[in-house]
Amino acid sequence: MATTDPFVAPEYVPSPYAFAGLSYKKLPPAAKRYLQKEVGVTAPSKINSTDLEVRYEQLEQNLMRSLEGNNYALVERSHEVRRGSRGSLSMTPSPASPDFTMTQAMDAPPTYQTILENDIRRLSEVLNVILPERQIILDEFLLKWDALFWLEMEGIPEELRFSVETQILTRDTTVKHILTRAQNAPVALDAKLWRAGLRANREIYSGDRAGRDEKLVETLDAYQFPPAEEPTTDA
Repeated sequence: MATTDPFVAPEYVPSPYAFAGLSYKKLPPAAKRYLQKEVGVTAPSKINSTDLEVRYEQLEQNLMRSLEGNNYALVERSHEVRRGSRGSLSMTPSPASPDFTMTQAMDAPPTYQTILENDIRRLSEVLNVILPERQIILDEFLLKWDALFWLEMEGIPEELRFSVETQILTRDTTVKHILTRAQNAPVALDAKLWRAGLRANREIYSGDRAGRDEKLVETLDAYQFPPAEEPTTDA
């Protein structure tokens, strides 16, 4: 499902599997480089099933590892926007409030302007750096997966090999759960940090007064967002 929230990883739609029936020479250069340098083959050959499974697992593990920094960057920018917006609302009294002064009226616009500029900068980073980087990582994973799947299919005798339609279906079904896991990783990270921040705050305010301020600073440095709202996800 497509999302309109720029701080939520969009659904990755894999390109159609297009390697069925191709000769090694007709594979994309990047696919051939992967097979040659990382798998050690330069032509169709039967590959040991155990080795094949290990390589599939390595691709999945490498994908999740490669996305870790991207996930943190995406979640962190989201937290910064939430924290900035909440801070702006709590810092400046409403003009209808008896505590509202002319000095605050003069100071409020730059405060909101700064917050807006920071949010625009963060949004620009998400749209122009973080999400394109994510796309590149996923594209690279899919190309290597398809190259390995091609090698697996080519190692099967032609009379026993899956039809093109079955190859496409098999590949799509296999990668779907991996791509779903990748898409959900930032949401899981967001929830994990929220719970960790909530526990940390509970420890701060249930402990002794001494050292409480120091703990609070450490918590804010570690989590960098206020754990007041539990993140929600679309059904």
